[in-house]
Amino acid sequence: MRSYGLFTANQWGIHDFTGDWSKRGDWTIPQGWHLNFHFRVYIHRGDTETAGVANRYLDYAFPPLVKIVG
Repeated sequence: MRSYGLFTANQWGIHDFTGDWSKRGDWTIPQGWHLNFHFRVYIHRGDTETAGVANRYLDYAFPPLVKIVG
């Protein structure tokens, strides 16, 4: 048991979420292809509401457009 709130997606633990142990989440990368994983760690005090976790997710999912002028 953890004494902290760990929320994470485990792409290799699909069977734990579905209860179907035939679904392992394995994937073989075909030759010439690539696979990228993007993760963000957000450590905060207090509960998720006070820390604005939902807004931090939106910052990650929809990053601001940056334009260099000049």
